[in-house]
Parts: sequence; C-alpha cells; structure tokens
Amino acid sequence: MSLYYLLATLIILPFASFGLTLLFASSDWLVRSVQWTQLALPEKNTRLYTVLLTFWRVIGAIVLLFSMFFAYIVFIHGK
Repeated sequence: MSLYYLLATLIILPFASFGLTLLFASSDWLVRSVQWTQLALPEKNTRLYTVLLTFWRVIGAIVLLFSMFFAYIVFIHGK
C-alpha cells in the first residue's frame, strides 16, 4: 500500500507545483517564459497583457484545484 501512496504523490506533486507556479506568476516570469518561443507579447500595463496574465493565473488555479481534488480522492477515499 505504501507504493500506491508513493506513486500517487509522484503524480500529484508536479501538477500541484505547476499550478502554484502559474497561480503566483509574476509578469516578469510570464515575459521570460514566453520569450524563447519568439511570440510577440503585448506591452506591459495594457488591457491585453492583463487579460493574458489573468488567464494564466486562472489556469494555474484550475490545475491546483484538480491536483488537490485528486489528492483528496487518493489519500482520503483510497484506503
């Protein structure tokens, strides 16, 4: 049974950390992470830039909630 919990933890942790990264992403992080793709980002402090940053934070919150729900199912109901 301990192997089951170890595998579940190894699956949950990357999703949770990715969700936290997106949720608490700063605008500078967004610029650095998208820069290597050669995509043109809108200028800072514009409406489109704010919408893009908010979109990534919402995606991060959804991923984090999914990973917490999965952890709840595995560790509470998986006994």
